[in-house]
Amino acid sequence: MGLALAVVRLANPWHNDAWGFWGMWRDGVLYDARWLELHAYVYSPALAHLLWPATLLPFPVFSAAWNMAQLLSLVAIAGPVWAVALIWLLPWPTIPGYDNAVLATLENGNPMLLLALAVVAGRRWPAAWAFVLLTKITPGIGLLWFAVRGEWRALALAVGATAAVAAVSLEIAPGLWVDWIELMATAAGTDTIPKEPILPVPLLVRLPVAALLVVWGARTDRYWSVPIAAMLALPAIQLGGFAVAVGAIPFLRLPLTPRWMRGA
Repeated sequence: MGLALAVVRLANPWHNDAWGFWGMWRDGVLYDARWLELHAYVYSPALAHLLWPATLLPFPVFSAAWNMAQLLSLVAIAGPVWAVALIWLLPWPTIPGYDNAVLATLENGNPMLLLALAVVAGRRWPAAWAFVLLTKITPGIGLLWFAVRGEWRALALAVGATAAVAAVSLEIAPGLWVDWIELMATAAGTDTIPKEPILPVPLLVRLPVAALLVVWGARTDRYWSVPIAAMLALPAIQLGGFAVAVGAIPFLRLPLTPRWMRGA
């Protein structure tokens, strides 16, 4: 399945985010495009540094590996049966004439399923939250889970892992961090509503709702609320962003789902 989707990408590689990740270093300017612009790299320099070796691969190899990582993330979260259902059978959420959210994020290469896996794994291994904070940033609202429950060691591990990775990247290229912060400042004033076909609600409204959901979930021991809140807190949800919500599946104790996070 991963190879098949990679072939679909190769037919029109410039239409997917995998092409943007693969080519982010090729013109010598990492942050030369605006947020929401096609192929704009808007993630932290730390992620760019971590991915740099993979960008030396031919695009077909990079695309297949990137897609396989997303698919494996989905299987790790939901199990093979639910993974197939989420891709091919369940219509949630769907734009008429287009894909459902999970298939859309697989096809366009936006790492929403990797983000979902980080949120799921972050309950047992808090350092996984570094991926969230160094990519989409605002879904890091899920860290309120640890604060509300007084799990300060877990919170310190999440923040510390993020700081450690960022510090290494900052030492390598401090100028890129200045560029990224400037890009984020510009992005904060961008109107995302025209890009939201399903949930046209601005982040400033969604973020407090997400925070309240995490606080409620932390007080009632419902970790499934955290992936849902992370989805609501995305800078731009569009269609593929709803795939982050699959992170709730392991904590709903549905049949045929993996047990690796149950009881954590």
